Amino acid sequence: RARNLEELRTGEKAVVCFKFIKHPEYLKVGAKLLFREGATKGIGQVTKLQPVSQSQPSQSEEEDEA
Repeated sequence: RARNLEELRTGEKAVVCFKFIKHPEYLKVGAKLLFREGATKGIGQVTKLQPVSQSQPSQSEEEDEA
């Protein structure tokens, strides 16, 4: 059953988009992805990559300028 929410419950599956905020990570399509943030955990597979625009500074670059 598909739900259009911004949260997932245990056992549910969805396509999600991640944005790395501290530094870039090396990923390739088909790679397994495991993440953990506090008590939140997830596992999946990379299905698509979107390059970061060179004109957009990363968060760490913005913090360095402040």
